[in-house]
Amino acid sequence: MQGSVTDCDVAVIGAGAAGLEAFRAAEAEGARCVLIEAGPLGATAQLRGGVPLSILQRAAHAAHALGELPEMGIIVDPALRLDCRGALKALRTARARVTNELLSPLYRIGGDRLLTGSATFIDDHHLSIGGGRVVAFRSAVIATGSTPYVPYALRGIHGLLTPDLLFDLEELPRSVAIFGSGAMGLQLGQALSSLGVGVVVHGDDRLWRLTDEEIIDTARERFGRDFPLLLSSELTGVEEGPGGLGIYCLEGDGRESYQRVDRVISASGRLPGTVGLGLEAAGVECAGQGFIAVDPATLATTCPHVFAAGDVLNRPMSLRRAKHDGALAGRNAARFPSPQPEAPLVELGMILTNPELAVVGLTLGEMRERGRHGQAFIVGGAAMGAERGVAGEGEIKIYVDAGSHRLMGAEMCGQGASHAAQFLALAMGGNLTVEALLAFPFYSPLPEAALREAAGSAARQLR
Repeated sequence: MQGSVTDCDVAVIGAGAAGLEAFRAAEAEGARCVLIEAGPLGATAQLRGGVPLSILQRAAHAAHALGELPEMGIIVDPALRLDCRGALKALRTARARVTNELLSPLYRIGGDRLLTGSATFIDDHHLSIGGGRVVAFRSAVIATGSTPYVPYALRGIHGLLTPDLLFDLEELPRSVAIFGSGAMGLQLGQALSSLGVGVVVHGDDRLWRLTDEEIIDTARERFGRDFPLLLSSELTGVEEGPGGLGIYCLEGDGRESYQRVDRVISASGRLPGTVGLGLEAAGVECAGQGFIAVDPATLATTCPHVFAAGDVLNRPMSLRRAKHDGALAGRNAARFPSPQPEAPLVELGMILTNPELAVVGLTLGEMRERGRHGQAFIVGGAAMGAERGVAGEGEIKIYVDAGSHRLMGAEMCGQGASHAAQFLALAMGGNLTVEALLAFPFYSPLPEAALREAAGSAARQLR
């Protein structure tokens, strides 16, 4: 094989959160490791995902809180005026600080242990890094992150933004049309609206990962208080002019809508960064849309000594989940051919909006699919989000196996849904029954107390 060759036990492709954790875990097992990054250094979450979004949301929550003060008897001077033009600059300052904390360990990786360049599999034991460089490995971890997905209908729109580009603007636009009703679209829509930006969100026929019709209706009504949320919306035309962009859409009810906005944001999700890796040369198969298929217990791909972690997997992903999966993949890559299986975590997804949305375990849609195969289930529900003596405006549904009485999943919309969801994920991980959940001494009016009411609703149907 021509070119300079670097030999290692484990090659980790991608120096983001998952890749860095994989590198650390493999080295802790005594493996000789190489970390490969095409650049720029930094995780998706830190540079373009959850971290800058959470910073923007903090600013939005602070601005929104002023509007809630009169409800508590606190009068705000009408002359008070918010100037949010510096929000994005403050975001980038905070993002740089967080990113430096992530990158500082990378700068201590020296010599041939950190290589820069685009990696491509030559075969299942060799990578080409460009410039004639080759890495020979015993096992590998793929953690190459993700890139924004832009639907065909949006391509070519003048000044089209993705969340990546939005975070790098000098000032917030005056008005935006956001296409995408997933996590990023909803969070961006609410944050920008609270910061004084005119917002309309267009989505397909789904609202994030929710499948329970009653939860969807509750969420649509609550988000609709902050900005127009148009589901089953199809873009039919864009009109460019000196006053901005004219957006024509065909809505789900058959009527045509029109908005004039400064900018359009594509928030239609992200695609795994697997293009150009040459996965077929290593025998690594994808499960659709470029996401890599893995054994959930070991994170091994269809090539048994190649593992994958982070955004290249088709599963709900957060910074903490990426680190967890990266560590598991790194350990097992170092231990190959004897990887150690780990019980898969309960699937947990949440959106920290107001109200919060959360999905734990199986959705109602997935429970219905089980039901078609003879696995009966019960749905328990309750209001959630009550505080200070005010009735909750949110809702929680839990799904219980009718035979074993085990908790199988939940969907929820309401204040504190993230807290209730994490508690429920822990309970489901321990295979708790609805009766065990009902017996837990929840304190009211904490958000978790809604779980007891929902469990009670399900238990009564099981008697």
